[in-house]
Amino acid sequence: MSESAIESISGSDQRTFLEFTESLPHLVWITDPSGNFLYTNTRFRDYAGFDPGDGRPAGSMEMVHPDEVPAISERWTHSLTTGEPLEVEYRLRRYDGQYRSFLARGVAVRDDAGEIERWIGTCVDIHDQKLSEEALRRNEKLATAGRLAASVAHEINNPLEAVTNLLYLLASNPSLDRSAREYVNTAQQELARVAEITTQMLRFHRQSTGPAPARIADMLDSILSLYRARILSAEIQLSRDYDFTEPLTCLTGDIRQAFANLIGNAIDATPRNGRLRVRLCHSRDWKTRRKLGIRVSIADTGRGIDRLNIKQIFEPFFTTKGITGTGLGLWITRDLIEKRSGKISLRSTTKFGASGTVFSIFLPFEAEHTAVQP
Repeated sequence: MSESAIESISGSDQRTFLEFTESLPHLVWITDPSGNFLYTNTRFRDYAGFDPGDGRPAGSMEMVHPDEVPAISERWTHSLTTGEPLEVEYRLRRYDGQYRSFLARGVAVRDDAGEIERWIGTCVDIHDQKLSEEALRRNEKLATAGRLAASVAHEINNPLEAVTNLLYLLASNPSLDRSAREYVNTAQQELARVAEITTQMLRFHRQSTGPAPARIADMLDSILSLYRARILSAEIQLSRDYDFTEPLTCLTGDIRQAFANLIGNAIDATPRNGRLRVRLCHSRDWKTRRKLGIRVSIADTGRGIDRLNIKQIFEPFFTTKGITGTGLGLWITRDLIEKRSGKISLRSTTKFGASGTVFSIFLPFEAEHTAVQP
């Protein structure tokens, strides 16, 4: 660390300055007019794992996340050129290779003639704050989606009940011939499917007051029954491979919604005469190998997910379905699973002749935090 940045300060003031910068919970830095480091406090050096002032100009941006270097370099160059204050958010690499978000502010210190002598600034760690803000935004969007789902379900239920009653009366009419009766039966089956969809939408908004034991095999079967007409229509070969598993204590509406989203997406992706496999088995957390739970795998022989899209597939409002997709399904699914201390992952390939996607969901028997909603 060079002391040239503070050598103009008198002895007692210099000590006070150093004591002040060393006591701050932030990364403190001073550069020359060209942006070369002259001073960094101990916290900055400890975070970086080296002394940024040891022959490393600020303009090198070697600690800045590669994706953000062009924009940050341009902003810093602009401040150095114009003398305007610097205020920018970016991610800085820690000594262990991890990146954290910081808010950097810097101001120019000028001499009596108005020339810039040096720049002084701080980098404030806002990583945890940004994570909290993102979690809050996700929860707010999830709540909004729930209210919207409930509103749509209520609007559908009223005419649905009327049509259901009319079909019941029509089916009771003895004058119907065989062909007409088959049409009525088909219409009743489709209406039952619509009723199940609206019920799930309401479950999404109004959860039960607490977790309850649920047999996942029964839950998967009921969802597949819901999609039976689509599976038959597309002539999809359905394979169910269930091991016996103990009941899972959970908010059944949450988990049902998550599985329904994944199975529905798999059916959408599977071509005619394609294959859909749903597997249930006991498992352990792949990472810790300690948590016992169940694993559900949903595999399709669709066209697969492009490698570039996989990185965004769980982001809100990202969709590969064009105008027919909302971009909320997988985002909501991940949120519902993680609320139950679960994990979701996927494998996918677009290789011709072997394309497809596999979603894998692990749910521990003992959740660390089971969300309960009133």
